[in-house]
Amino acid sequence: MNRRILVTILGAALVAPAAPCVMAQQDESQATAGAQAPDQQAGSAQRPNQARMLEMLAKRLSLTDDQKSQIAPILADRRAQIQALRSDPSLRRMQRGREAKKIREESDKKIDAILTMEQRKQYAEMEQEMRDRMRERRSERRQGGPY
Repeated sequence: MNRRILVTILGAALVAPAAPCVMAQQDESQATAGAQAPDQQAGSAQRPNQARMLEMLAKRLSLTDDQKSQIAPILADRRAQIQALRSDPSLRRMQRGREAKKIREESDKKIDAILTMEQRKQYAEMEQEMRDRMRERRSERRQGGPY
């Protein structure tokens, strides 16, 4: 019995110094996971969700409440169409790309019809900035990128 107690104490003595390291790693991983936005955790960090997109447009274009209420269903419809397109296994990659471009162009036309002239100019500039960033990311990926 004394031997059993001695073995238990020695085992605890060997494991005890490692416990703070394990706890620190768990705390660190939980803090990192908690600091990420929910859709970053899901792996869609590059794709803004519909609500964030609407808020970004509202902020950058100074949208009125009426404009926001008109644009929200357009963004929702676009997102649903793109998701359906992504899940369609019958389409090849290039076909999906062309179809996605058509969907974006159609929704952009609808959005343009709601915007004022000044807002249209700003929206066009925003779209150009997004296209430029996308080209940069593609170029970085082809060259090995900063990752």
